[in-house]
Amino acid sequence: MKPEEFHPSNTATELLGKIGSGDADADFARAIHKSCDRVAETGKEATVILKVKVRPVNKEDPRGGLILSADVDTKLPKLPAAASLMQVGPKGELLTQLDFIMNGGPSEAKPQPLPDARSSNRMPAIGKVPGPAPLAPAPNPAPINGQKEVQP
Repeated sequence: MKPEEFHPSNTATELLGKIGSGDADADFARAIHKSCDRVAETGKEATVILKVKVRPVNKEDPRGGLILSADVDTKLPKLPAAASLMQVGPKGELLTQLDFIMNGGPSEAKPQPLPDARSSNRMPAIGKVPGPAPLAPAPNPAPINGQKEVQP
């Protein structure tokens, strides 16, 4: 018996819920959710592709049962590559922003070239790293609404 018209119980929602015991529906929903998150992060377009294959159980008698399989694919925008702001130290070493500030900031001395590894059998000595800069004392607070200034 061949159906002539669309049957109302064959909606996409109903069929996706039946393919793979509901796996197709869950995979499609996860792909939509992941795409929405990535678009919110990057501001770029994403694509979700749902491909449903329909094939006969028996190729000699295609009027029998059918096998439906679903494949969900996404095309997501790439996230930007991880990056860090680095500074060149006085000896030519790369320092993170925090290391650069903690080591006294920019130096007037030009960076020294790194020694050639082939010319020496041992590693160069590592100099003592200066500590953090001393903190300035906090100023006394101003009097509030004409009150007398309290001396510490």
